[in-house]
Amino acid sequence: VSSISPIIEKDKTGFVLNNFHRTETKAGKKLWEVTAKTGEYITQTDSAKLTNALIIVYQKNGDIIQVESEKAILQFDNDSLIEAFLEKTVKLNVNKEKFVTTEKADFNKLQNTIVAPGYAKIEDRNVTLEGELLNVDLSLGILQYGKKVKTLIKSDHRPASPSL
Repeated sequence: VSSISPIIEKDKTGFVLNNFHRTETKAGKKLWEVTAKTGEYITQTDSAKLTNALIIVYQKNGDIIQVESEKAILQFDNDSLIEAFLEKTVKLNVNKEKFVTTEKADFNKLQNTIVAPGYAKIEDRNVTLEGELLNVDLSLGILQYGKKVKTLIKSDHRPASPSL
C-alpha cells in the first residue's frame, strides 16, 4: 500500500508515493513493472523521479530484464513507459544470467536499447567484459562497447592435478 504526500512547487504539480509501484499490462500480460522506495510523480511532464528503483521489463521473446538503481527518472506517455534515466549503482541482469554494472544508463523502451555512456562491466559464468560507452540492443541480443574494452574468458575446465 502506497502512502501519498502532495507536492506543490512553482513549476510542477504532482504527488509523492512511498513504496511506489506501477505496471503496464496488455491483453492480460505484464509488459513492465516498476517499484521504488519513493516516487515523485510530476503530472506536467508525465514523469516520475524514483529512489531505490527496480524496473522489470518482460520481453516478447520471454527474456526478463531487471534494472536496479539508486536514482531513476521515468518518462511516460500516458500509461506507457517510454524511457528510464538511471543513476548511481545501476545493476542490470537478463534472465539472472548476464549482469551489467555501471553508474549511469539510459533505457529506451521504444527502441528496446540501453546505453551506458561511462564505464560498464558485464559478467556471466564464462566471460567478464569491461569498457566504456556500452550499447545494448535488447531485441537483437547485441552488446557493443565504444572504447577501452577488456575481456576475461573463464574456463570451467581446470587442468588435472599431477599424480604422485
